[in-house]
Amino acid sequence: MHFHWNALVYFRESAQKKSMRKAAESLDITPSAVHRQILKLEEQMKCQLFERSAEGVSLTAAGETFYRYVQQTHHGLERMLSEIEDLRGIRRGHINIACEEGLGKDFLPRIVAPFSEQYPGVSFSVKVTDMPTITEGTAKGDYDIGLAFDPTPHPQVQRRKQVSVSVGAVMLPTHRLAKKKTVRLADLVGEPLIVPDAGYAIRQMLDRKFINESSKHLTMRVESNSFETINSLVKMGMGTALRTRVGIMDEIERGVLVFVPLTDPGMHTDNVAICIKRRRPLPVAASILIERLVSGLAVLGD
Repeated sequence: MHFHWNALVYFRESAQKKSMRKAAESLDITPSAVHRQILKLEEQMKCQLFERSAEGVSLTAAGETFYRYVQQTHHGLERMLSEIEDLRGIRRGHINIACEEGLGKDFLPRIVAPFSEQYPGVSFSVKVTDMPTITEGTAKGDYDIGLAFDPTPHPQVQRRKQVSVSVGAVMLPTHRLAKKKTVRLADLVGEPLIVPDAGYAIRQMLDRKFINESSKHLTMRVESNSFETINSLVKMGMGTALRTRVGIMDEIERGVLVFVPLTDPGMHTDNVAICIKRRRPLPVAASILIERLVSGLAVLGD
């Protein structure tokens, strides 16, 4: 059964004021308009909602039941309008984000671009930096959102979402290992390797593996603190890189580079985390973006 919204408003006001005349005065309409809508409601409900008297009106038993329904509908509408008002508010929002280089190259833009199209008034600050800076800045409240690989635990930082992503060998499509489904470090013996420097979790995992005999014969040809430089060197044929596919998803999809996961224990995954400051209420815009990032991270994970 469908009800005209004005009729529900007139009914609610009359019940609260205990008078159709006072309801009309409150709503700045004529008493006859209120009376007509109440009569239509009673006709639609096939029962009397008000007892009329010279002093005003009072609810019948059916009217009391109907009033509870109208109150629930009204409160639901107020919640809905409040949520819409929150969404309107993000038209003027600003979000501070810090992320590592690979995440800033492809993962973050794939989430931010459609978000920005939906909410064009929201502006962004994106700082590309290392994991310790992201952790410390998020803890201090400098950033609304931090995106990092294996962030160091911090009492003021909460990991809103974390997923594991594969670490693998990145090579040209013509490489002898390019058609393999997985590789081990032993398969890379004799290969010139291009690796991140000691500031990255992947390099720290690799250094731990060098303790093992199977890894001692690996040849590190180039190390760099820039994944963009690493990618360019691979494309130039200088060697094989060790990294995740985050930051080269476009190249993989276009067939420019090939990513083959590593299966060595302790070397096969890296963690990507969305970080926020604990007990800090986030702006509406940042809260909505985080939900989009959480969904995107779930797809990114292995």
